[in-house]
Amino acid sequence: MSNSIQRALALALALGAVVTAAPTASAAKLKVELEVTNKAKYTASICGLDWLGGYCTYSVKPGKTAGFTVEPRSADDRIEIRVVVDKGGSEYFHTSTGKAKACFETRGTAKAPTVTQVDCA
Repeated sequence: MSNSIQRALALALALGAVVTAAPTASAAKLKVELEVTNKAKYTASICGLDWLGGYCTYSVKPGKTAGFTVEPRSADDRIEIRVVVDKGGSEYFHTSTGKAKACFETRGTAKAPTVTQVDCA
């Protein structure tokens, strides 16, 4: 009889540990909309990256906008904007934001592109 009681207690403790751990696994993810407008005279690949990886739009022509949704772990977690010019240079911009949306512009030359954060319209 004591063996069955011990098994029942062990099972109850094990199930309690699983139930206790479940709420942290289902925490809501932070989503940040990134909008990058190519204000330069070059065509480029533009990427938005979070801690897991990146999302890229290739051959973004002058005057066009690329949009991404990234999921940083927290408002303090870094996100990155990357611009890689076709047959040219590249530039990276790191930031963290507590906002639901962040906007950026690419400028500069094909050999020396720039990325800056701007106010969203």
